[in-house]
Amino acid sequence: MRCDYTPNINIAVAGNASKPNADIIILDVHGSVGHDPKTSRTKQLQTLNQLKDTLKISTPWHIYSQKKNVQQLETLPHYAGDRFLTLQWLQVAFTHNSIEDLLDYLQLEHDFGVWKLVTATTKLLEKKAPTKKIVRIRVLQNRGIIDANRLMPEFSIRKTFDKDQSPDLYNAMASYNQGVLKTIDHELKTLSPDGFLFIPHSMNKVSKYMSEDLNPSESPGKLRDYVTNFTQLLAPERTDMYINQTPSGEILGKQLFYQQLETAFHQAGKPLLANLPYRATEISSSTKYLRNHPNSGVVEVRKDNIANLDYPDQSYCSHLMTQTDQAKINAYAELYVSAILGP
Repeated sequence: MRCDYTPNINIAVAGNASKPNADIIILDVHGSVGHDPKTSRTKQLQTLNQLKDTLKISTPWHIYSQKKNVQQLETLPHYAGDRFLTLQWLQVAFTHNSIEDLLDYLQLEHDFGVWKLVTATTKLLEKKAPTKKIVRIRVLQNRGIIDANRLMPEFSIRKTFDKDQSPDLYNAMASYNQGVLKTIDHELKTLSPDGFLFIPHSMNKVSKYMSEDLNPSESPGKLRDYVTNFTQLLAPERTDMYINQTPSGEILGKQLFYQQLETAFHQAGKPLLANLPYRATEISSSTKYLRNHPNSGVVEVRKDNIANLDYPDQSYCSHLMTQTDQAKINAYAELYVSAILGP
C-alpha cells in the first residue's frame, strides 16, 4: 500500500522568468479536473463502467501497481489528486452510487473553465506587462472529493464515503491534502512583497441553497440529491462576484483591486456582487491567503458565463457545463487584467 503521495500540482512561469520573485501569482486551487471535452460523456461512462467491473475482481493497488487496464487509467482524471487515491475512492463510491450520478457529481463540483481563464489571463498579462514575472499554480484534484480550498480534514475530505468504514482512505486523503496545502504555502513565499495574488473560482449557475447555513450533504448514496440541489431550473440564479469579507465583517484583500474590478464590470455592462453567496470563512484556505497576502483578490465567475452552451454534449443537462467558450474566456480575462494592473 502506498503512503508516499506527492501533491499533483502544476507550476508554470511566464513573463520575466529571470526575476527571483513573482510579481503576480495566479492560484487555481481546484484544478478544473472534470469532464474532458475531448472525450464524450458516453466514453466517460464506458471507462467508469469498465473500472467498476475491474474493481469487482481486483484491488485498487493491484490495478495500479500491475498497470492493469492501462488505457482506462490513462483516461481517468486525477479526481483525488493521485490516481491510486482515485481508484480507492471509486471502489467505495461505486458501492453507493450509479455511474451516471458519480460523473454528474464530479462534473458539477470541478471548477469548470478556470484553468482556461488562468491561461488567457496570463497571456494578456504577458502582453500588457512584459517585465513582470507571472507564476501559475494549478492544483489537480476535484473539490468534490478532496477540496484544497478547505483547511481541516473534516471539511476538505468531502462526505462521499463513510470515514468510519474506510479510515485508511480518509487518513490517506487527509495526509495528501496537507501536502498540497504545504506546497502552496511554499510557492506563495516566492511572491514579492508588493506582488499580487489572484485566486479565481467558478460557481454553478443556480442553487437552491443560497445561504451558507443551508448546504446539502454529499453523503454516500446521495450524490444524485446533491446534484439536483444545484441544477434546479427554478432555483435562484447566482451572479459573478468577488470575495473580500468574512461573516464577521473583517475586510480582506486589496480593496483597490476590487474597486477597479467593479469599474471594469460596470463599463462592460456586466453585473457583479460582493460576497454573495460566499464569504471568506475560517475553514477556507483562500481566507488564509487573503490574510497573509494583503495584495490579493478572490473572484467567482458563473460557469455558464464562460461556457459554450451550444456544445452537443451539453444537451443532457443545462447546468453541468462541459465545453468552454474561448471568446467569453478572453472577455473575462480582459476584465480581470484591467483590475490587476490598474489604470
